[in-house]
Amino acid sequence: MTSCETDQYGGITSVKGEKTGFFHLEKINGREWFITPEGHGFLPVGISHIYSNDSEVTVKEHYNFDQQKWVDDWLDRYLELGFNSAPAGGTSPCRDKRGFINLDYIEDKFIEKKLPFTTGVWQFPHPAELRFQQERPDIFSNYYADLVEKRAERVCARHKDNPFLLGYYYGFGGFINMSGWINSVVTGHAGAAGRAAIAEILMERYQGDVSQFNSTYGTNCSKIEDIKTSETIEFGPEFNKFNERVYATADPAKKGDFEAISDAFAIRAYQLGHELIKKYDPNHLILGMYVKAASFSPELWQKVIPYADVSSPQHINPISPHNEIYKLTKKPIFVSDQTFGHDFETDRVHKRGLTDGEQAKNYQNLMNRVVGDRRVCGVSICRTFYDLLTGPLRTGAGANEGIFDEHGNPREAIVQAIKTENAKIHDYALNPLSEAQLLEVEEEFLKYNHLMHQKV
Repeated sequence: MTSCETDQYGGITSVKGEKTGFFHLEKINGREWFITPEGHGFLPVGISHIYSNDSEVTVKEHYNFDQQKWVDDWLDRYLELGFNSAPAGGTSPCRDKRGFINLDYIEDKFIEKKLPFTTGVWQFPHPAELRFQQERPDIFSNYYADLVEKRAERVCARHKDNPFLLGYYYGFGGFINMSGWINSVVTGHAGAAGRAAIAEILMERYQGDVSQFNSTYGTNCSKIEDIKTSETIEFGPEFNKFNERVYATADPAKKGDFEAISDAFAIRAYQLGHELIKKYDPNHLILGMYVKAASFSPELWQKVIPYADVSSPQHINPISPHNEIYKLTKKPIFVSDQTFGHDFETDRVHKRGLTDGEQAKNYQNLMNRVVGDRRVCGVSICRTFYDLLTGPLRTGAGANEGIFDEHGNPREAIVQAIKTENAKIHDYALNPLSEAQLLEVEEEFLKYNHLMHQKV
């Protein structure tokens, strides 16, 4: 393992970039890097879900609801594992639905421990955050712009001069289940901004051919503009890009419209977030939304990348290959919420099939593939600290996703793999794989993940 001298932010002093006083990005010797405020190369690695309100039972049982003791203890353990950053911050709305977590305290502890981190200017919820019959907002409306601006102003006032901040992001997975969101916006009141925006997209696509439009959607429009006021359309549940077999059954005549509208939602969110954050903080990076693989094609990444400093796809995956994203965007890839498995051998709820040893092997594979890629500037790994006793992953799939079990006992094979691989971060960063090696490692990585998926 390479022994490197580092600055106070964890940057490798032998990798020299521009000293700006804030984290920024540079390509040095063909490798994409975060550059620390002191001007040195840094590759952030950490877990996505350090603190969660779904850990509330654990906090009660082990810390007697002493939040500060809980935060301090877990952060010490986190650092002992060799993680060098909090690349998804202290929490997110989907992990703190009840306001249980004191995020300001957590962020102050990150600074005290000299741990670089991100923070959120939350745009809209992950569907898992939605309450009964709730849907995401009309993001084209002035009301929504005002809401995001208030959030940006508040968060940026706290962090615009913070040298330990890696950048701002908008949340996790907000662009999944798009059909329900589009249907909700297109049925807004006559004159609603989102309804008008969708109508404009359809008017352009159909070039005034109302008979073709009516045939596709079963409407009775005298002109396509009627969608703005009296008529409406609907995309059924088969418009689900996360289930390829189901999506294959969707009406092909509607698919182009659906994807054009979905793209417009993404572009709007990225434009708005970039504009409002830069209004209040010109110093820090924009990381955008941490996006599920099927949500954005490489071509959509190309459309939104003018409004972000990185692409931030979740997971190494064959659906939206990272080499294609990089080729089209010409910007670093920040791998967000990289799968490290939620599936353990357990008797809880549903029996899952993966052993700790298999999970350890998975961590080794992903570090080699992800951090060994010269196009990747950082990675946030999908994991929590302790097993979750509540929450959708726990109740819906019987998933225990902790590095430690609910009683605080380490999963030894996983802990050892994390410590061993994290000690190699500098090796992976300084000695990236060749294209041929990358293809070989990715094939092995995806094959192993497929085997694990088949097993559970």
